[in-house]
Amino acid sequence: MQYLILAQYSQEVVRGVLHNPQGIVARDEHAFKFYGSLGGKVVNYWFTRDVEYNFAVVVDFPDLEAAHAAVLTGYSTGAFSNSKLIPLVDTDEFVGALKRAEPARDLFYPPQSPPESEDAEKAAE
Repeated sequence: MQYLILAQYSQEVVRGVLHNPQGIVARDEHAFKFYGSLGGKVVNYWFTRDVEYNFAVVVDFPDLEAAHAAVLTGYSTGAFSNSKLIPLVDTDEFVGALKRAEPARDLFYPPQSPPESEDAEKAAE
Protein backbone atom coordinates (compact mmCIF):
# COMPACT_ATOMS: atom_id res chain seq x y z
CA MET A 1 0.00 0.00 0.00
CA GLN A 2 1.23 3.48 -0.81
CA TYR A 3 1.59 6.18 1.83
CA LEU A 4 2.28 9.87 1.57
CA ILE A 5 4.68 11.12 4.22
CA LEU A 6 4.88 14.86 4.80
CA ALA A 7 7.65 15.94 7.15
CA GLN A 8 9.16 19.05 8.61
CA TYR A 9 12.85 19.02 9.41
CA SER A 10 13.89 19.99 12.91
CA GLN A 11 15.57 23.35 13.40
CA GLU A 12 18.91 21.58 13.82
CA VAL A 13 18.59 19.79 10.47
CA VAL A 14 17.58 22.99 8.66
CA ARG A 15 20.58 24.76 10.18
CA GLY A 16 22.86 21.96 8.99
CA VAL A 17 21.66 21.93 5.38
CA LEU A 18 21.80 25.73 5.20
CA HIS A 19 25.52 25.40 5.89
CA ASN A 20 25.91 22.37 3.60
CA PRO A 21 23.17 22.15 0.90
CA GLN A 22 24.88 19.10 -0.64
CA GLY A 23 23.83 17.25 2.50
CA ILE A 24 20.32 17.04 1.02
CA VAL A 25 21.62 15.35 -2.14
CA ALA A 26 23.62 12.85 -0.10
CA ARG A 27 20.44 11.92 1.80
CA ASP A 28 18.66 10.63 -1.30
CA GLU A 29 20.46 7.30 -1.51
CA HIS A 30 20.32 6.92 2.26
CA ALA A 31 16.54 7.52 2.25
CA PHE A 32 16.04 4.78 -0.37
CA LYS A 33 18.01 2.35 1.81
CA PHE A 34 16.17 3.44 4.96
CA TYR A 35 12.69 2.87 3.52
CA GLY A 36 13.92 -0.35 1.89
CA SER A 37 15.07 -1.68 5.26
CA LEU A 38 11.41 -1.58 6.32
CA GLY A 39 10.20 -3.29 3.16
CA GLY A 40 9.26 -0.01 1.49
CA LYS A 41 10.06 1.34 -1.95
CA VAL A 42 10.17 5.06 -2.74
CA VAL A 43 7.72 5.84 -5.54
CA ASN A 44 8.57 9.54 -5.74
CA TYR A 45 9.60 12.43 -3.53
CA TRP A 46 9.63 16.22 -3.61
CA PHE A 47 10.87 19.10 -1.54
CA THR A 48 8.30 21.79 -0.82
CA ARG A 49 8.36 25.55 -0.58
CA ASP A 50 6.12 25.29 2.44
CA VAL A 51 6.95 26.29 6.00
CA GLU A 52 4.88 23.54 7.61
CA TYR A 53 6.44 20.64 5.66
CA ASN A 54 9.83 20.50 3.96
CA PHE A 55 9.32 17.37 1.89
CA ALA A 56 6.77 14.89 0.63
CA VAL A 57 7.55 11.28 -0.20
CA VAL A 58 5.31 8.52 -1.51
CA VAL A 59 6.47 5.10 -0.34
CA ASP A 60 4.99 1.72 -1.16
CA PHE A 61 5.10 -0.16 2.17
CA PRO A 62 4.04 -3.77 2.74
CA ASP A 63 1.71 -2.70 5.59
CA LEU A 64 0.76 0.09 7.98
CA GLU A 65 3.15 -1.17 10.65
CA ALA A 66 6.15 -0.65 8.35
CA ALA A 67 4.97 2.86 7.44
CA HIS A 68 4.42 3.72 11.09
CA ALA A 69 7.88 2.37 11.95
CA ALA A 70 9.43 4.73 9.38
CA VAL A 71 7.75 7.79 10.87
CA LEU A 72 8.57 6.76 14.44
CA THR A 73 12.21 6.24 13.51
CA GLY A 74 12.41 9.70 11.97
CA TYR A 75 10.97 11.25 15.12
CA SER A 76 13.24 9.25 17.40
CA THR A 77 16.37 10.68 15.76
CA GLY A 78 15.24 14.27 16.21
CA ALA A 79 15.42 14.83 12.45
CA PHE A 80 11.75 15.84 12.22
CA SER A 81 9.63 18.14 14.31
CA ASN A 82 6.35 17.39 12.53
CA SER A 83 5.01 14.85 10.05
CA LYS A 84 1.90 13.26 8.62
CA LEU A 85 1.42 9.70 7.44
CA ILE A 86 -1.42 9.52 4.93
CA PRO A 87 -2.59 6.19 3.43
CA LEU A 88 -3.28 6.60 -0.29
CA VAL A 89 -6.01 4.77 -2.20
CA ASP A 90 -6.79 4.41 -5.86
CA THR A 91 -10.15 5.22 -7.47
CA ASP A 92 -11.52 1.68 -7.05
CA GLU A 93 -10.70 1.64 -3.33
CA PHE A 94 -12.27 5.07 -2.86
CA VAL A 95 -15.45 4.05 -4.69
CA GLY A 96 -15.54 0.85 -2.61
CA ALA A 97 -15.38 2.92 0.59
CA LEU A 98 -18.22 5.16 -0.66
CA LYS A 99 -20.38 2.10 -1.39
CA ARG A 100 -19.54 0.55 1.96
CA ALA A 101 -20.58 3.76 3.73
CA GLU A 102 -24.04 3.72 2.14
CA PRO A 103 -25.84 1.65 4.85
CA ALA A 104 -24.41 3.87 7.62
CA ARG A 105 -25.19 7.17 5.90
CA ASP A 106 -28.75 7.43 7.21
CA LEU A 107 -27.71 6.43 10.74
CA PHE A 108 -25.05 9.08 11.23
CA TYR A 109 -25.74 12.46 12.79
CA PRO A 110 -23.30 15.11 14.03
CA PRO A 111 -22.46 15.39 17.72
CA GLN A 112 -25.65 16.82 19.21
CA SER A 113 -28.88 15.48 20.55
CA PRO A 114 -29.99 12.47 18.53
CA PRO A 115 -32.70 13.27 16.01
CA GLU A 116 -36.17 12.58 17.30
CA SER A 117 -37.70 9.38 16.06
CA GLU A 118 -40.90 9.39 14.03
CA ASP A 119 -42.71 7.78 17.00
CA ALA A 120 -41.72 10.65 19.30
CA GLU A 121 -42.88 13.19 16.72
CA LYS A 122 -46.28 11.46 16.35
CA ALA A 123 -46.72 11.29 20.14
CA ALA A 124 -46.02 15.01 20.40
CA GLU A 125 -48.83 15.84 17.92
